[in-house]
This record gives sequence, C-alpha cells and structure tokens, in this order.
Amino acid sequence: MHLKEKWFHGKLSNGRFDAERLLKDYKGENGAFLVRESTTFTGDYSLSFTRDNKYNHCRIHTKSEGGRTKYYLIDQTCFDSIYDLIEYYKMNPLKSPAFEQILGFPVPQQNSHLGKPWFHEKLTRQQSEDMLKRVRMDGAFLIRHSDHRTQGRKNYAISFRAGGKVRHCRIQVEGGQFQIGSASFDSLTELVQYYESNPLYRRMKLKYAINDDVLKSIGEDPDESSIYYHAVYYTLNEEKPERIACRALYDYNAMRADEMSFIKDAIISDVEKHEGGWWRGNHGRKKRKWFPANYVEELEDSSSQSDEQQLGNLQQGSIDLSGILVETHSLPGNHMYLLSIFPRQAQGNDQIGRPALEVAAESLQEILDWQTAIEEVRYKLETQQQEDLKKEQLLDQQQRVKRIAREMSDLVVYCRPVPFLLEGVESGKYYQMSSFVETRIEKIVKNKYQAGMFVAYSGRQMSRVYPKGQRMDSSNYDPLPMWNAGCQMVSLNYQTGDKPMHLNDGKFKQNGRCGYVLMPDCMFNPGFNPMDVSTHTNSRPITLSIQVVAARHLVRPSRGICSPLVEVEVCGIDADWAKFKTVSAKDNGFNPVWNEGCEFEIFNPELALIRFVAQDEDVFGDPNFIGQATFPVTSLRAGFRSVPLRNQLNEELELSGLLIHVEIRSSYGEDEELYTTVRHLKHSITQLTQQMKDATVGGQDEDGRIMDQLSSQLQQERDALRKLTKKDGSLRKRQPNQKVSDRRVGLTD
Repeated sequence: MHLKEKWFHGKLSNGRFDAERLLKDYKGENGAFLVRESTTFTGDYSLSFTRDNKYNHCRIHTKSEGGRTKYYLIDQTCFDSIYDLIEYYKMNPLKSPAFEQILGFPVPQQNSHLGKPWFHEKLTRQQSEDMLKRVRMDGAFLIRHSDHRTQGRKNYAISFRAGGKVRHCRIQVEGGQFQIGSASFDSLTELVQYYESNPLYRRMKLKYAINDDVLKSIGEDPDESSIYYHAVYYTLNEEKPERIACRALYDYNAMRADEMSFIKDAIISDVEKHEGGWWRGNHGRKKRKWFPANYVEELEDSSSQSDEQQLGNLQQGSIDLSGILVETHSLPGNHMYLLSIFPRQAQGNDQIGRPALEVAAESLQEILDWQTAIEEVRYKLETQQQEDLKKEQLLDQQQRVKRIAREMSDLVVYCRPVPFLLEGVESGKYYQMSSFVETRIEKIVKNKYQAGMFVAYSGRQMSRVYPKGQRMDSSNYDPLPMWNAGCQMVSLNYQTGDKPMHLNDGKFKQNGRCGYVLMPDCMFNPGFNPMDVSTHTNSRPITLSIQVVAARHLVRPSRGICSPLVEVEVCGIDADWAKFKTVSAKDNGFNPVWNEGCEFEIFNPELALIRFVAQDEDVFGDPNFIGQATFPVTSLRAGFRSVPLRNQLNEELELSGLLIHVEIRSSYGEDEELYTTVRHLKHSITQLTQQMKDATVGGQDEDGRIMDQLSSQLQQERDALRKLTKKDGSLRKRQPNQKVSDRRVGLTD
C-alpha cells in the first residue's frame, strides 16, 4: 500500500544524505517526513523527519508473526503495513526521552522537479521548439507536460537539441515511476541527473537547461533549419564512428591523391576507423586523408586529444617543421647555448620574424644534436611533400590527356575502355566498355527519351557504373534504374549494409546465385523502354496477393522487448513500385501475429523484386531495423511460405523468420487486349496529371491554353477508362483458378 504514497521515496542512492536534502528543500517544516528503503539494513525501511531544524532518522523494524510481516518502531506497537504505521503516527506522537513529534507534512517525491530551471509547467510542443531553435548548442533541453495521456494520467516530454535538430521524447508515468524507453526513474530530477552523465540520444548528454532567463541572455535569432518535421522520432544511443589518435609505426608513401604520406612516429589525429583495413585522419596540412591501418598504432586516452594537443596535457603547442629556419647562438656570461626555431614566412617574404621557439642547454653538443635532428626531419618532410606534389601533377596530367583514371585502366583486362557516345550506339563493339559515374547514368536512364536508346546500346557493348566520389561514408545509390536499362556491371559499396545492397542480394539470387543473371526477354524487343510501359509488349502482368500471417524470434541485439511490424515493398519499374506496412505488434517479438494482407499489380514481373523488412517500433514511434529478405518476383511460389530473415549485411539470422501466404494470378483475366488498354490509359492519366502540375508550378501557362488542352485530354482519357471498367467488371475481381506458371524457384520448402 505504501508504494503509491507520495511520502514513500523508495531507495535513495545516498541514503540519509539525500533524505536530509529533500527535507531541507521542503522548507524545513517541523513534522515534515518521508519513508525510504534502509541502506544499512537490507529489507527494512527508515523514517526521516524534521524536528527543530534537525533531521532525525528512525529504523522501521520488521518481524514475522504467524507467517505475516509486522512493522514497528517500538516492539510494543506493531502494524500490518507501513501505511498503517504512518497513519498511526500522524495522529499519535513519536515519543522519545527528548521530544514528542507528530508526523505532519509528507515530503512528496514526484514534485522534486518543480522549480527546476529545465521544467516548464505550461509549455506546448510548438513553444518548446521555438525556444530550442534559439539555442544552437547540442545538449540544450527542457521538460514539459505531454499532450498524450495514459489511462487519464498526465505524461511528460523532454525536448532537446541533438545533431543540430530539435527532437522530442515522451516520458510515461506508471506506478509512480518515470519511464523513458526501457529505463525507469523515481523522479524527473533523477532522470535528468542520469542523462547528464550518460548519453540520451546517440552520444548526446543533457548539458544546458533552457528557460526564459537563458534565452534573454542568449538573444539569438531562431534557427529554422533545426526542426525535424517528420512524424516519427529517432532512437537513442546510436553510436557514430569513434575518432582516435594514432602514431605511425613505419614510413608510408601515398599511392593516390586521397591518401596521406607520413614518416615513422608521426602523430595522426582525429582518426575515423573504417572497415577494409583503411582509416582516415588528419596529419599536418593533410586533412581527411586515407592511410593503411596496419602502419599505425592507437594512442591511449586519445579521445580527449585534439589536433593542437596530440600529446595531451604535456604538450603546450606545436610547430610546423616544413620551411623553418634553425639557428644556434651562445649566451655570453652564463656559458649557455641557445637554439632558435623561426617559423615559415609568407611566399616572397625573406624577412625573418620572431622565433617560434627558443631553448637553451649547457652543452654545445646537445644543441647541435637537436639542430641536426630537426634539420633531418625538416628535410625528409619537405622532400616527401615535393615528391607527393610531383606525383599528383603527373597523375592529373595523364588523366587530362587520356580522360580516364590510370588505376581504373589497370584493372581492365578483357574489355577496351572507350568514351560513351549515345549517338554512336550502332557502331559499338562487344569488347568495348564505357564507365559512368552514378550521377551521369541517372540522367540517362531516368530520361524517357534516352532510356530506350541506352537499352539498345547495352545490347551491343558493355557498361559499368560506379559510385560518385562524394560518397565518403560508403553509402550506396539505387541500382534498379541501371539494371532495368541493361547496365551489365553496377558497382556498390559492399561494406555498407543498406537497401541497395539488399536489392543486389535479391537480384542475384537468380540463376543459382552464380553471380550472373541473364537479361529478360522483354529487353530484347526493338524499342523497349523501361520508362514507357507501352513498349513492354512481352511482359506478363500478374496480381500478387501477400498475406503477412505471423513471425517468430524478432529481436534487436542489446535491446529489450520490441514491438515489430512488417513492411512489404515491390521494387521494379516506376509503374510497379508499391509498399504495404502492417501495424506494430505491441511488446511481442517472440511470436507476433498480424494476419494482414495486401495486393500488388505488377506489370513487368521480370524486372521486379519484392522486399520484406521487419522493424521495431520503439517508444518514439521510430521503426528500427530487425531483419530483411529480398527475392525476385519471378522466384515466388504460391501457398504458405516461411521467409528466413537476414541482417543488414545479408547474413542469415538464426531462427528469425516470417510466415506469409502467397497467391499469384494473371492480371489479364479473359481479355488480354482489354487489360492492356486499361493499363495504358491509367499510365497516360498519371503522365497528364504530372504535366499539369509541372505547368502550374513552372509558370509556363500564362494564358491558360496549355492547362485547358491538358484538362480536355485528361477528361477524355478518364471517360474512356470509365467505359472500359464498366464493360468488364471482372478486371477488378479475382479470377478463380487463374495462376501464373508454377515453374518457379521457391523461397523455402
């Protein structure tokens, strides 16, 4: 009974010291009291109260009588519960030889946040965003009441800045506990104190409490770009790449322009670890350059080091040795010798300024040894820089003349690299190959008029696509438009487990996973264009019905209970893209059941993939990846199927899987010509609608003629479609016993 009483404070981390602090905060009234768990006697409780500005602590003893636990302060007066004990002494005084005291004022535990600079009693979500937009520091935060209620109880929300954006997190109140995610706290104050020392969101800790007084002192204009407008929230504690400092074990000469050269014992700072044996960091004037990880060793306690203090507290500064001047002098009178290091001067300035560093020694030989060592390092550094500059200039000159990177040319053995000429498609040879950066090929394959020409080009010679150089984070682009246009080789960053790599895995499940997939027959038709469905004459449209029945063993590593949902997505030509999402199964990742279905009309199954993604919807409403599986649509088989899930790197997850029901039937029904006409009309209506939007936004229709013409044409297409659908209502219905060919490869048997 006492657990829900406001005077019960549970276990205080510092025992009586915290109790005295709470009593002091509560105006120090005589008779103010609270009950807490005893830190000295495990299983017992303590009563703390105020008497004449002094704090007293009494142990509440326990004993067993007749199989029931009794509570007492003195052995002669026992109670069945702590609640009964407190109620008794609220009416009868506590007696001791020195005083008598009645318990009068319970110290509430949940109101400890009142009066704190970060708590706002009356503040809306929009007002909190307006306040945080003026504070351009990560870690700024405030706590307010939430509009969301749980069984009539008020909840709270914490608003904070992280990663330059304003985000919100709900704090639920349940059973006297403040819950955020899977963590529970006895008070909002304890919650804030915990996340001041531990990360709340990714690596962000609470630092700056925001209120009106703070905003008046800051006085900055609102940062409108900081608001995150999406309807869902992000998850907590997602780690970013760790940055460290390293010391070189050997000399290294850069082989490429994006690599760094260094000598033995050089300090490389702000290092980011990456997979594949290559790291990236800063060294001197070389910023964000790559180097081999096996040439360096990590420095201890490097997380607190910076570029300017690579040796921690022992370092008081640094000097760039390239271009310095070293001189030695004798100091008359005290038999000391001086070594002066002058910094590099601006180009064309021969005047020597003030020395950057002066050191003295009693021995001339010691000074000369220092001078020799510095000169050797300076000479080696300047020689290395000159060699790097010559290599870069020579490489740039060769690339400008030949218009192709030498490194790429060295990798080509079986094909001859040639420049791409869209006009010379018919003159191409089978042994010729052109390479495209992703941005260039996207402009071609997503252009309705050039995509068809590129398909014809791919039928004569080879093409290769590679990621753009700006993808320093090894992210990937969407490979489907390139595949649909006939590109033979589409290069992706294999080390990154993302959706493009999942599509790549699903694409090459065909043909026995041998790594080679034949072009579908439809791509050999004259005039085939992936952007124009009217040219897909040989495709066999299907209607695919998916029933997501249940799943098993859906877990997230290092996480507690999850609330999974399943997303089903069809990826292919633009006309076939579709997505379906189930509701989340609340707190059940072991054996969730949905029994929800969806239906997809797929015009060109040979170019389509189907992707299943299991996600966990956390307390912020943000879906987090659990597992995925991607398959070619042509490999599906009808009936109940078990879908094994894989992680982001396409490695199989043990025991995790989905149970689905698949139904495949031909979309033609009894009248193939009628279905084709309807599909063509739908596509035409979509194009006309987009043209009307473009004309309106672009301001190209000043007199309204274009809009009138498009509107008239659109109405004609809609009338024709309406007549056809009335003519044959079976187009919208399932045709029993109509299925596509069963000669397919199943997901699992």
